[in-house]
Amino acid sequence: MKKHLPSTVTEAEKQKLREFIKSTKDIHARDRARAVLKRMEGASRQEIAAFLEVNKDTVSNWITWYRQRGIEGLKSQWKGGNKYKVSPLQKQEIKRVVKKNTPRQLGIGKDFWDVPLLKRYVHKTYNVRYRSDRSYHRLFAFIGFTYHKPVKQDKKRKEEKVAEFEENLRKKGEFVRKLMWSFSSKTR
Repeated sequence: MKKHLPSTVTEAEKQKLREFIKSTKDIHARDRARAVLKRMEGASRQEIAAFLEVNKDTVSNWITWYRQRGIEGLKSQWKGGNKYKVSPLQKQEIKRVVKKNTPRQLGIGKDFWDVPLLKRYVHKTYNVRYRSDRSYHRLFAFIGFTYHKPVKQDKKRKEEKVAEFEENLRKKGEFVRKLMWSFSSKTR
C-alpha cells in the first residue's frame, strides 16, 4: 500500500516546488525537491529512491524535512568549512615571518615548523584558531613549505666525528676532481 503525503497537498504547493526546482543552483536541494514532488504525485519512496540512486530512508527523511519546514527544510544546511579567519595581508605577513624565522627564534618552540607550532604562532599573533588542522596544512602550502619526515639520526652519534668525516669526504672530492682534471688535460 502506497503512503502519500497528506491529501491536503495543493496545486499551489506543487507549483512552488516546481519553481524552486527550476530556480535553485543547489543540485542536492533540487533532488530533494524532486523527490518530494514525485511523492506528492503518487510515486512510491522505493521508486523515487531507485530513480535518484539513494536509500528509501533518505527519501523519507527529505519528506519529513519538507513537512516540518517546507522548502527551507530541503535546502542544504552546510555553510562551508573553516572560513578565512586571517586577512590576505595577515597571510602574507605569516608567510614572511615563518619563512624568515624558526619557531625557536620567535620564542615558541623547536627549530622546525609543524602544525602545533604554526597554530600557536597564529593564535598568539592574530588571536585566530582554525577548527581543522587541514587549514594549517593549506597555510603551509601557501607559505611554500612541504611535508617531510625527519631524517632519523643515531642518538649516540658524535657531531665532531660527523664533521671530521664530512671534511675528509670534501678533501677526497677535491683530490678526485684534480686527478680527473689532470687526466683529461693529458688526453687532449
